Amino acid sequence: MSACGDVAALLLLMAVCLSGSSEALTEMKDIECYSNVSLPCEAGRVGPKFRSLTWYKVPPLTPASLQNRTGILRSRADNTTLYRYHRQAALGGEGQLILPRVTPNDSGIYECLLRANLGGHNLESSVSLSVNACIEPLTVTPIRRGWTVQKSPLLDVVGSARWMGSPRLYFS
Repeated sequence: MSACGDVAALLLLMAVCLSGSSEALTEMKDIECYSNVSLPCEAGRVGPKFRSLTWYKVPPLTPASLQNRTGILRSRADNTTLYRYHRQAALGGEGQLILPRVTPNDSGIYECLLRANLGGHNLESSVSLSVNACIEPLTVTPIRRGWTVQKSPLLDVVGSARWMGSPRLYFS
C-alpha cells in the first residue's frame, strides 16, 4: 500500500472511531449544602430511542483512574437499576440524575452515557458539580459566672471561657 493509501486508511479509521460517540460540553453548577439537585443529561435531550442511559461519577483525575468510573444507576426501557453507589440517587423524567441533600462529598464530575441502538451513535455529557461547604453556626450559651461553648457538628471548640468583667470574653 502506498503512503497516500496508508494515510487515507488511517483517516477513515479515525472517522469511524470518532463517530462512535458524541460528547456534550460540561455544565458547571454551584450548589448550596443540603440542597436537592437535578443534574441534566444534555445527551438525553436527543429524540431517538436508546438502549440504555447510565450515570457515572468520575474520580479525581489521575492516570490510574481514567477508566475507573463509579456506576450510579442505569435505565433500560422501563427498568432502572441502582448500582452500589454510596448514597441515594434517582432518575428524573428526562434522564436527569437526582441527588437529595448534597454535601461537598458529592462534588465532582458526573457523566451521563446514552448507549444507542444498533447503527446509532452513543452520546455522553458531563456535569461538574460543586457543592459549597456545610457551615453550621456556633452556639454560645450564657451560664452563671461564665459561658459555655457548644460544639457544632463541623467545628470542634476545645477549651474554656471566662468572664472578665465588661464586654470582654477570654477563651483559653
